[in-house]
Amino acid sequence: MEDRYFAFISYASADRPVADALLAALEQRGLACWMAPRNINPSTDYGEQILQGIRDSSVLVLVFSEHSNNSKYCQREVERAVHYGRRIFPIRIDSSVPNGPMEFHLSVVQWLEAQGESNWEKVAEQLAKAFEHTNTSTKSGAMPTINGIKPYQFGGKECYSAEQLTAALSENWDEGVKNFGRGFVSEWVKVDLRNFDLASRLLDI
Repeated sequence: MEDRYFAFISYASADRPVADALLAALEQRGLACWMAPRNINPSTDYGEQILQGIRDSSVLVLVFSEHSNNSKYCQREVERAVHYGRRIFPIRIDSSVPNGPMEFHLSVVQWLEAQGESNWEKVAEQLAKAFEHTNTSTKSGAMPTINGIKPYQFGGKECYSAEQLTAALSENWDEGVKNFGRGFVSEWVKVDLRNFDLASRLLDI
């Protein structure tokens, strides 16, 4: 079943203006988003709606700042997104670096830098392009899986293991380096292979 929303937007209340601007920019591109409190129904349980919003979204977009880094709510949303196998795209809006629970979950994902940014249409475009590189669905439907693993597509090949991907990358190392640098490989290893140790070591490459 297809996800109802492109992104669940996670943010701290102090960053609400940025979250609103990002929401508007994404939806202007036709990318439906879930964001509290807009999508909250006051007649049903708040916590369950947050969980359902994450489950109904393809990715979690985190407006990352000093505020969200220390927000228990944002930490829980990120943790649940990892639990549900959703891709996470943090957008850094200040000079903060993740620590504690955020460091654990965000150490091997692709970051978008937006410090001092005011052109949120540009950020939305960058986010859409980043998602296209790591998207696990095609226009005709979901990619096939082997043992529940969704393939990493590279060089016209579908890789279902680290060994297969290594072989594919070795055939076009210049392009492979770009995939490493953008965080695509480490994210796939973490999210799809669920190999956190290897994903962490890939950061040193």
